[in-house]
Amino acid sequence: MNSNQVEGAVQMAAGTVEGVVADAIGDAPKRVTATMREMGGRAQKTFGDYVEALSSMTQTHPLGILAIGVAAGFFVGALLARSHE
Repeated sequence: MNSNQVEGAVQMAAGTVEGVVADAIGDAPKRVTATMREMGGRAQKTFGDYVEALSSMTQTHPLGILAIGVAAGFFVGALLARSHE
């Protein structure tokens, strides 16, 4: 696990607990904050998952990743050249 996965999981758990407390005391604004914290944690954990998957792919298929990078660079360059015409 990388730091984004860990931090995201912690934020998700904190948001869930905060949401339960907000529901128990009937505090709607705190519930919204808790939901946003939980969603932010979920996004950070998902980002960490993608980083780990990409890291794993670069170790097992380095030439494939290089080819994808070259193709993406060519595509971006073609778009930029087209926009300057």
